Amino acid sequence: MSDSERIVRLETHFQYIERDLSELKQGQKDISKELSSLAAILKTLPTKDDLSAWKLQWTGICVAAIALIVGGIIGGLVWIKPEAPQVIVQSGTSQGSTVPAVSSPLRPATPDAPAPRP
Repeated sequence: MSDSERIVRLETHFQYIERDLSELKQGQKDISKELSSLAAILKTLPTKDDLSAWKLQWTGICVAAIALIVGGIIGGLVWIKPEAPQVIVQSGTSQGSTVPAVSSPLRPATPDAPAPRP
């Protein structure tokens, strides 16, 4: 192999190497652009602290909603329930001793009424 053939062969290899390097540089630029766009997207994603705070907020909202629902049901049931007669206990004196008299809308209290048995 002569010197001129060797030089031509080396120049051809060098051209291939330059072409490969330019492709690598272009690939590196493309990767750099992708990484910068991914970094911008990552900045907008929630962190673990954000997610745990959201979990606590939604837990509080659910507990409050359940309390409102249960309170509404209980309030509605109380509104429907008829009122029971009130029992009024009075103490009266009969023959020198204290005798409790029980009064209700069905039976008025009188001082002479006998004390109810337990």
